[in-house]
Amino acid sequence: MNSTLQRVWRRRLIGLRSLLVLCLALALLVLQQIARAPASLEPLLWLAALLLPNLIALASLNTRRQQRLLALELTLDVVIFVGLLQQLGGAGNPLSFYLLVPLLLGALTLGRGAALWLLVVTLGGYLLATLWHSAPPAHSTLHALTRELSHTHGLGMGVVFVALALLLTALGQVIQSLARQQQRQHDRLLELAGRRERLYQVAATLAHQAHELNTPLSSLVMLADNAAREP
Repeated sequence: MNSTLQRVWRRRLIGLRSLLVLCLALALLVLQQIARAPASLEPLLWLAALLLPNLIALASLNTRRQQRLLALELTLDVVIFVGLLQQLGGAGNPLSFYLLVPLLLGALTLGRGAALWLLVVTLGGYLLATLWHSAPPAHSTLHALTRELSHTHGLGMGVVFVALALLLTALGQVIQSLARQQQRQHDRLLELAGRRERLYQVAATLAHQAHELNTPLSSLVMLADNAAREP
């Protein structure tokens, strides 16, 4: 059941990532045309790199090691998106909160160790994008969105991001634990229903055999009674 759930999440993540890449690529091209700014290939190359985990997922959807492959796919997703943030102005870009999406997916489907690993990678990538990034040129259309923020604003945004990351990781693990508990209760109920069905089958078999034994015994008793009454 867990492997099936992870396979479903990987399919959904493929669609979500492809849609994000398409929307961002179109937005960048449109903004560059409106501003008549020289085209920059680096953000588009990082966007194209975001499709790399899709290739891994498509090539390994039917394999048995869904746990490890999903952890690898989500880690690559976070690392590549941090590289894209570095080109788009760093953690001050509101797109940085996309990092919470693979983090939540990992918390809902991965084990505790893998979920904590993904949390560390996400927070480390966010901190790296905060301290080291490339600011867009002042004349570009992205400058207003990714301009340098004040220290207080950046600190507050970082605190909110860290709090949301911790909350989503804990919430995903709790939901996964409750789902496993519910699955165990469901399996236990199915096992009890199977035992009850087997008991019904044994009782029906015994009743049928008792009926088969009762018919000749009744005939013999009747014949013996008739013989005793006759002279």
